[in-house]
Amino acid sequence: KMLLLPNSPFGMGFGAHVTANEGDIVYQIISPANDIVWQPDAAYDSYGYSGEGADSYYRDMVVHEFCHSFVTPFIESETMKKEIAKYDSLFVPKLDTIMSEQGYGSWWGFVNEHLVRLGEIRVAQAMEVEDLDAMRKSNVEENSFVLIPDAEKRVREYENNREKYPTFHDFIPVLIDQLQEYSREDMTSKLEQLIE
Repeated sequence: KMLLLPNSPFGMGFGAHVTANEGDIVYQIISPANDIVWQPDAAYDSYGYSGEGADSYYRDMVVHEFCHSFVTPFIESETMKKEIAKYDSLFVPKLDTIMSEQGYGSWWGFVNEHLVRLGEIRVAQAMEVEDLDAMRKSNVEENSFVLIPDAEKRVREYENNREKYPTFHDFIPVLIDQLQEYSREDMTSKLEQLIE
């Protein structure tokens, strides 16, 4: 279900996952796609939910928040938090600074967003989204989720072997284990390459 939040700042979105008697309900709480300049006593025929870029904004936002409902509750378990924490030395100062500016001020927050954005890209690939390359570039080069290219190669193992991995939850531990392939120096180098 999608809930519109017109008084939320532009560009915000949240996912909520609720367990009910009839099953799990996934909510997407979506802010306006464009800023509105509010003026007293003005008549409005648009509240920021339309206009330039709105279609692709909502497509991406809904898929992103939908992916949160599959990733976030699963990795919030104590078992997964412990696994993720094993690699927290990869949250180098440069990555910490970049992520904090985006509202992801912890290693766990980075890993959560990394997995969600990976899912978002793979869903977009399955949907044959025309601007998929721009989505990848934005996530990696502009938002510094520098591990996505390697994770995208690894997640194909899940996509091509659904008998072994019936659900994405079955494969998330493999993606977490992939973190052991990196060193602090690798992370710093990947981030520095974005600046060059």
